[in-house]
Amino acid sequence: MAKNLVDYIEREAAKTRVSFSRDRGKFMDYLMKYDLKNYFKQDMPKEQRELLRKSLEDKLDYQFDRYDKELGGIVRKTASKGTMGLVVLNDLYTYVSNNPIANATGFAYAMFALKSAAELPALYRYIRKSHDYYGAIKHLLLKPVRYILPIIGPLLESGSFERMVRKRILREVSSEFIKEHGNYINFEEKFREKLKQPIRDATEKVAA
Repeated sequence: MAKNLVDYIEREAAKTRVSFSRDRGKFMDYLMKYDLKNYFKQDMPKEQRELLRKSLEDKLDYQFDRYDKELGGIVRKTASKGTMGLVVLNDLYTYVSNNPIANATGFAYAMFALKSAAELPALYRYIRKSHDYYGAIKHLLLKPVRYILPIIGPLLESGSFERMVRKRILREVSSEFIKEHGNYINFEEKFREKLKQPIRDATEKVAA
């Protein structure tokens, strides 16, 4: 149990680090080390490993191309970096001056609202493509948390949308890879199996 918890924390920390990066090589390394590690054994034939690696690379390229518009967007990215940069500068100025904290929080609220409004079109497109309602809701719910954290909060908020998309890319690449190469059971199948088990147990008890 403890080892599983440690492994989970390590994997989630690695995923978060990767989500800050635009380097596809780091995405490959993460997937091969964590989510798909059973497919990339060290003792497997080199030819097989290269074929699997090429398959993974193709899927990663496809997903990055698919979400290219959401990861890009000059208006959204400019608004994101610009507004959060201003909040950081304003927070710093508040701490070294006699400017009331209330003024700083009011300014931060306005900037957070502006950033959120600028990313709405991209968020809508993202949800339509990915159906990642959980990720989108989590992204929105974390905004108030980042808002109340001085300096660190706006720094995290600045690239939060891109990190959400990149984490989704990791999940989709992993899922598609497993579907193609076996040992994949989707959520609906898992759910049906969970339902079947109690029915089997009840049937066996009646028969007995």
